Amino acid sequence: LYLQLLSPIPFLRALNFGVGTMLTASNRQVLNTRIQLIVAAFNVTANLAVILPFGLVGVSIVYVASDAILLLATSYLLWRSSKKLA
Repeated sequence: LYLQLLSPIPFLRALNFGVGTMLTASNRQVLNTRIQLIVAAFNVTANLAVILPFGLVGVSIVYVASDAILLLATSYLLWRSSKKLA
């Protein structure tokens, strides 16, 4: 069950790596780092909230949700910065 819940992670990580590289190339490292810190804080907080009631299933869901939030936030930032360049 845990592996099934975590199966989107390689795909999300690959997309996050690509978007992060494009943000770095467009000189947006500081904003990218801020987003990563916010998502990391969410991850820690959410994990603390779900570990006792849901165990590893909750942790797996939070992990996937954190990566999805990171992808959405960094993709939006990349889209917004590309509009300014055009």
